Amino acid sequence: MADVGGYGEAMVDGRKLELSEEVVVGLREDSGTVERVDGQNHLFTTLFVAVSLVADAVFITIALMVLFVTASPQPLGVCGVSTMLPIVDDMAQRTNGRFAGKHVVITGATSGIGRAGARRLSGEGAYLTLTGTQVERLDALRAEIPNASVVANDASSREAGEELASAVDGGIDGLWLNAGRAAVGPVEAVDADAFDALTAVNLRGPFLQLAALAPKLNPGAALLVTSSTSAYEAAACTSLYAATKAALIAAAQCWAAELAPRSIRVNTLIPGATDTNFRDFMATDVRATFEQGVLADAALGRTGTADEVAAMAVFLLSDDAGYITGSQHVVDGGLLRR
Repeated sequence: MADVGGYGEAMVDGRKLELSEEVVVGLREDSGTVERVDGQNHLFTTLFVAVSLVADAVFITIALMVLFVTASPQPLGVCGVSTMLPIVDDMAQRTNGRFAGKHVVITGATSGIGRAGARRLSGEGAYLTLTGTQVERLDALRAEIPNASVVANDASSREAGEELASAVDGGIDGLWLNAGRAAVGPVEAVDADAFDALTAVNLRGPFLQLAALAPKLNPGAALLVTSSTSAYEAAACTSLYAATKAALIAAAQCWAAELAPRSIRVNTLIPGATDTNFRDFMATDVRATFEQGVLADAALGRTGTADEVAAMAVFLLSDDAGYITGSQHVVDGGLLRR
C-alpha cells in the first residue's frame, strides 16, 4: 500500500521511497507500486484547476450583479423621488400596539372624526375615556368599544371640566379636545344667545376641560385640539364659527409653550371638508351648495373621510410625533394649500 508523506517521499509496503522533484509527483495505489505522473498530466490538471477557478469567478460575479439589481432603489418618479420606499413597511409594523398601556381621553367621540380616532386608538392598544352627549350614540359607542370608559359630558356646560375630571381615573397620556359644533349665517343674525351657545361649546368647553385635566396629564403626554380650515377660508356666513376655531389655534400655541416644561406636546388638527354628520344641521340644498363650493377649491376635488383625518390625529397623539409641538396640521385635500 502506498502512503504519501511529506513532499518528495512516500511509504510503500513499509519502505520509505524518495520521490523525484521534477515537476510534481502523483501517487496511485496499484499493486503496491508507485507510478510517476508525467508533465503532460500535470499540465492538464493545472489547466483544469484554472478553468474551474475562472468559472467560479464568473458565477460569483453574475450572482453579485443580480443581487445588486434586485436591491437597488425603485425607479424614480416625478421630481426624482423614489416611487416606493422600503421604510413604509417598517413603519406599518411599528404602529401595531404603539398605544399599549396608554390612557387617551377624547371629547366628542361618539361620531365623525372622534369616533374614527377612537376605533384606531383602541386597535393600537390604548385604554380610552370617551365622551359625548346623546344617549343613543353613547350606547352605540359602548357596544363598539366595550373596553372603553364612555361617559356623558356636555362641553357647553360650565361644569364640563370638573365633571370630566371626576370621571377620569389615573393619569392621561393623550388628550384630544375634539367636541364642537358648527353654525353658519349672516352676521346680522348673530345675537347674544347665538354667540354664547357656539362659543360655549367650541371655546369655553375646551378651556375648562383642559384646566381641569391638566394636572392629570402625565409627563410626555400629548394634547391635540381640533380646529377647522374655516379659520383660514374667510368664507361668507361663517364668521362666528371661524372665529371660535381661530381662537383655538391661538390658544393651542400658547398651551404648547406653557406645557413644554412638562414635556407635554400640543398640536392643532385642522380638517377640511370631511364626510361626517357635522353639517347635518344645514338644509339639504344649502349643504350641497356649500360643499360644492368647497370642493371646487380643493386640489383633490373630493371630501375626506373621517378615517383619513383620524389617521393624522392618532399620529400626533403617538410617540412617533415626539418632536412635534406648537404646530398646525391641515388635512383638507389641498383646500388651503398651506
